[in-house]
Amino acid sequence: MMGRLHQINIGNGGVPKRPVEEVQVSLDRVIGDDWNWSHEKIQANGKPGKHGELGKAICLYSIECLERLKKQGFQVFPGALGENFTTEGIDYATVRIGDVYQVGSEVQIRITSIRTPCSTIENAYGKGISSAMCDERVKKCDYASPRWGMTGFYAEVLQPGKVQQGCTVERILEGAI
Repeated sequence: MMGRLHQINIGNGGVPKRPVEEVQVSLDRVIGDDWNWSHEKIQANGKPGKHGELGKAICLYSIECLERLKKQGFQVFPGALGENFTTEGIDYATVRIGDVYQVGSEVQIRITSIRTPCSTIENAYGKGISSAMCDERVKKCDYASPRWGMTGFYAEVLQPGKVQQGCTVERILEGAI
């Protein structure tokens, strides 16, 4: 399955995030994005930030899922939900925990978990957006849920490097956990 990186997003926390053309991805984060604590801060403070842990270095969401939310009346756009990578051309209903993706020529990531919508998203984009994105079946990793993929996903970085807007995003290994 091959798609592309529609938009790269970074921010100082919260939502929305702002677009950038290119970023460096380290093992613990997208450089320039301060939504999570870096690995060094986790070691120094003994605990991660609200979202920060190595298995959640990158948040992904698809343009197709954003369009589904727009059709339901939510005013969302690339970066609105706090995702680092807005993808295009990947059917999130087929994404599985453990899938490995090549992003551009350098970066490899592995899907580690769903991204459960937080109250910040509900407050920013309206009552009901969380339930439009997620249900109990999704929280239990039931791939048959009609909302599977609508939450977006967290990923760990297997191979750091640089990525550019428009680069390819290709699943290279299925269910590798």
